[in-house]
Amino acid sequence: MTDARSFESIGDQIDAGSSELISLPEELLPEELRQQPERLVPHWIYRCRRIRRPWIASWCGISIFLLAILLGANPVGTPWQKIAFWPAAIIGSIGFVGVLISRNSLRYVKHGIVGTAVIEDVLLEPVQHYNGQTVAYHHAVLVSLPTTDGRVFEHEFRGLGIMAGQQEFAELRMRVGDRVPVIWLQGQFRKTAQLYGFLPFNEDVSLMRKPKPAGRWRKNLLTGIAVVGIFAVLFLNLYLMMNCVPVAMSVPIVAAVGIIGGIVLGGSALAYILHELKSEQQRMHDRNLLAIASGRAFETGSPHVMLTNTVVGWTYWIVCAAGSLLLGGLTVGLWAFGLNMYFDSGAARARVVVVDAAREVDQGREWEISFHPKDEPNIACRRSFPVRRMPPVNLKPGGEFTVDWHPGRFGWPWIDNIR
Repeated sequence: MTDARSFESIGDQIDAGSSELISLPEELLPEELRQQPERLVPHWIYRCRRIRRPWIASWCGISIFLLAILLGANPVGTPWQKIAFWPAAIIGSIGFVGVLISRNSLRYVKHGIVGTAVIEDVLLEPVQHYNGQTVAYHHAVLVSLPTTDGRVFEHEFRGLGIMAGQQEFAELRMRVGDRVPVIWLQGQFRKTAQLYGFLPFNEDVSLMRKPKPAGRWRKNLLTGIAVVGIFAVLFLNLYLMMNCVPVAMSVPIVAAVGIIGGIVLGGSALAYILHELKSEQQRMHDRNLLAIASGRAFETGSPHVMLTNTVVGWTYWIVCAAGSLLLGGLTVGLWAFGLNMYFDSGAARARVVVVDAAREVDQGREWEISFHPKDEPNIACRRSFPVRRMPPVNLKPGGEFTVDWHPGRFGWPWIDNIR
């Protein structure tokens, strides 16, 4: 029967010795736990990289601090001695703390008391998000803990984190129904009880790593190419914005081009994002069906918050949709400006233009000049120049300068060779 008392209450009884967990049969115990405390820690645990690396790094931090002291670092010395002392002191303090805690888990092997835990459920819970996307999970294992007096209580242990994308290749060896060791320190059940398989040096034992498919490199390559392509488009847009914007244009036509670009290019990008998110959601669903059938870890949550019916999810939808449409429209509009310039076959002619107004914009980093051709005063033109590329012309209203006037492939005139 299941006891309704809380984990804390039962833990107090175990610490007081009035209740005990059922012992796990010796054949189900790891070899290092088959002796009574105080046990010897096997060499493979000392050599485990999750124990060895923090230990070595901690001593390196302490060594850096001691070396700095030997070389003259001093908190009350010259300015350079002070500058050398305090960073070294911080590194040494971190190293000292690391020495104290990096081998804490070895106490479980030396002094731990072992009981039986029966796995009732295994979950993969999202624990870290970036821009709404789940990037890390940890395992949450619900177990029942039977006591020698016939009572059973439940508790959930968390640990063994994995990065998103590794769910298919890092399988937890624990299954629903398995009996596994739970371990704690004498008199500290509530504070220290943990699944033995969740201790740092057991991660490579508890997680079964599967080889990744041979063709996975193609997907990674295509993803890399796509990322490079996106940045290339953004840099191209920046270049077109700085160099190819015409001085006069038909606003309704440009707006129509932008709207079409937003719908086609931006809509396609949004549809692709949605397709990828739903595909990952379907893959998660398929993995969960297999997990239910085999007693493996069941993934909770969603691969992206956009797939959740929440305020945050809808906010991501609005921002992503607006950003895709805006970026798509801006990209197509700038490309149209570039095509208007680079495919312009009309002959340029020198024209004198008259300054109407000039003002600083973007906190003084650019000048925006309004002007008109002297022979066609009804044409209103505008051009922006970065301060470092500002042509040496008279910017006062009424000032005149000469430009090479190009008609533009689409009838949007542009200028160069300002003099």
